[in-house]
Amino acid sequence: MKIRNAVKIAAAAALFAAPVASFAAAPAVAAGSFGNNTLNTDGTITTNSGLTCAGAGINEGGFLQEQCVNSAGDTLIHTVLDDGAGFTDESYVQMGAASGTSGIADKQSLTETASGEVFSSNAKLMTGNFEAVGDMGSARIHLDQGVSATTGDFATTFNFDERNGDINVQGHDGTFTDMVIGNMAADSTYTNTFKFENFNVEAATISNVDTNVYADANAAAAALSGVRLDQNATLSDASASITQTFEINERHGAFTVAAGNANIPGSNVPWSAGDSIINTMIGQLVGNGATGGSAAAMAFGLHDFANESTGGGAGVDSQVSANPASFYTPSYTDTNLPDPFAAF
Repeated sequence: MKIRNAVKIAAAAALFAAPVASFAAAPAVAAGSFGNNTLNTDGTITTNSGLTCAGAGINEGGFLQEQCVNSAGDTLIHTVLDDGAGFTDESYVQMGAASGTSGIADKQSLTETASGEVFSSNAKLMTGNFEAVGDMGSARIHLDQGVSATTGDFATTFNFDERNGDINVQGHDGTFTDMVIGNMAADSTYTNTFKFENFNVEAATISNVDTNVYADANAAAAALSGVRLDQNATLSDASASITQTFEINERHGAFTVAAGNANIPGSNVPWSAGDSIINTMIGQLVGNGATGGSAAAMAFGLHDFANESTGGGAGVDSQVSANPASFYTPSYTDTNLPDPFAAF
């Protein structure tokens, strides 16, 4: 990766190192749209922010700065930087406070392709009046990064959102963070995917100093939090006459939204809403025969289910089938609800 872009990435990371507590709740004010800019061949920038803007104070060399007014009568300084090589930075800084406090809205983006790999990064910060409190679609801190091969056989992604006032915790606004990590690798015989999400809710500060109030709010926030994980791998090598599969699915807390049961032959493992449940499957077939069809084929299958909250667990092992998904299917008691192990 070029040094200039590495420096820009470091700058973006520094921008988002500010502590969450420094952002106060406030009414949202339209900043103007991001990304409606064009870099011209002469280095000037043509922009359509959706605001009423005076002539640009500076517009040259991939840099634009102009003074604008939004529908609430606030004065904003709109700045755009575009290096023409994949890096952009766009910001709105509220100067006049006709509608309330000031604020900053900033978005940085970087895309670079080198040696058959594509790197992309987006970072957004919304403070003060630009923070859309209670809007599930607008994070005050957002970061996403990804690296992928142009051949489509490799990808890794990271997404992070932090929002405030979106969730009610016993009558108080709650703050939540949502982090999702994923990766994928594949070749002619092997594929592997991994995805992990951590959704964490924090109770807002409560003015009542009663310790029971704090405890209740923290418990309520914890009940709204959850973790889920999906990982699977498949090896199918015809030249070696071997097939192997592995899959594990975990759901914890809020991602186990209702009671259910793993209807395992000869047994069952129930769970309640909020329990930690794990579903594991392993299959292996060696030889050219159909699954379990001849002595030339060695088959093994395992499908285990565990409820870590209760300590319950059971499963099925087989030496005639390498298809553990066919052994049984965990399901919710309330069939109107979605599959807890559906891909996310």
